[in-house]
Amino acid sequence: TGSRTIDLEITTLSSTHHVEMTPSDVGFQDRYIVQEVIKEMAKSRPIETKGKKGFK
Repeated sequence: TGSRTIDLEITTLSSTHHVEMTPSDVGFQDRYIVQEVIKEMAKSRPIETKGKKGFK
């Protein structure tokens, strides 16, 4: 299985509980773009459960 790396830029708007993006703006592989954004966010955002309400 081969792999290739492509650098892309995508604009996102975010708040505490939401992220808005338009992955189709950067091409036809939008499913992979969304997956990578979620992976990167999961790596960099600490999960804080102390004193916080659950997701709506």
